[in-house]
Amino acid sequence: MTTRHRTSPASTGGSFAPGSTGTGPEVAQSRGYGTDAYQRQSTAARRASALSAEGFTVTVVGTPAERQQYMDETRARLGGFDHPDVAADAGDTQFEMTENYKLAGIPRPPHNRRPYVLVNADEHVLDLIGGRRREQTEPDEPTMKPGKVPLAHGGVLVIPEADQLSAHAMDALRQPRTEGVVRIARAHETAEFPAKSGMILGASRCEKCGKHPCECAGAFGRMNRNRLSAVVISSHMNVDLAEPDDSPDVDTNVEAVAYRTNLQRAERQRGYPAARMSPEVTRGREFPESQRAIESTMNSHERHTVVQVAQGLQDMDGHSTNKPLQDAYVAEAVRMRMVRQPAGR
Repeated sequence: MTTRHRTSPASTGGSFAPGSTGTGPEVAQSRGYGTDAYQRQSTAARRASALSAEGFTVTVVGTPAERQQYMDETRARLGGFDHPDVAADAGDTQFEMTENYKLAGIPRPPHNRRPYVLVNADEHVLDLIGGRRREQTEPDEPTMKPGKVPLAHGGVLVIPEADQLSAHAMDALRQPRTEGVVRIARAHETAEFPAKSGMILGASRCEKCGKHPCECAGAFGRMNRNRLSAVVISSHMNVDLAEPDDSPDVDTNVEAVAYRTNLQRAERQRGYPAARMSPEVTRGREFPESQRAIESTMNSHERHTVVQVAQGLQDMDGHSTNKPLQDAYVAEAVRMRMVRQPAGR
């Protein structure tokens, strides 16, 4: 028997009210923005945090305490983000989330809040992507439970110690990151669970050289570098949490809500977030003349990722989705793809 877990727009049973688009400080405070942790983050860290809620993958490099602080603040901000109901497939996403949680046998988050799913370093791959047995309540239902990756559909999957995951578990993250689904094949059944989410992946600096990725020579350096799979290395953005706040005069309460408002508006105009731009779409986006030299050094995947991030950054600052890619945003996207080492490290 082959069972595919799919959804239909007609099954949503109605629409969901869009979230508030207010931008005042009182709205920000009521949603949990503007904590001390968020105030201390660099501009790059704050912008990456906002984009993670839009389906982007972010690798954050720092000590366990730095990473925990960043993820706690992201969760607080995410809890204040109304679920996106502006895209053409918003009703589908809500229904898919409900189905995933129903099959897992646990209550789903409120309809106006995004899921925030934490993954431990010792997570078994069956708990990560799914595949454990469940009792059917309806004849055509899968007999396999979705794992934590499908449960993060429409929200953010957080892995504080991604560089400690097993190679098997890290490899299992490739498909949801690139295709937005989890497919599980067994001899008697094939199940498919929607899994479009942002990811925050935590990684540590090397204990010897203090760098990430490790720059140590010999077998020790190779072992450290090999602990990260291509999923982490090919993240949309990489942020070093040791970077100081470079914009101390910015009101981060207002900034956080403005980012969300602008991203919602762009998603409404385009019909999907920048993180879901297909290779066909990104190939049609031309680099500014000043960035052509950098573009010539990129392979197709790197260019695709840089265009997605640059478009997301433009969206976040309120530019029209039809506006050509701007030099400043392409340069920022290229910088965020790199793991920058703060002075003294």
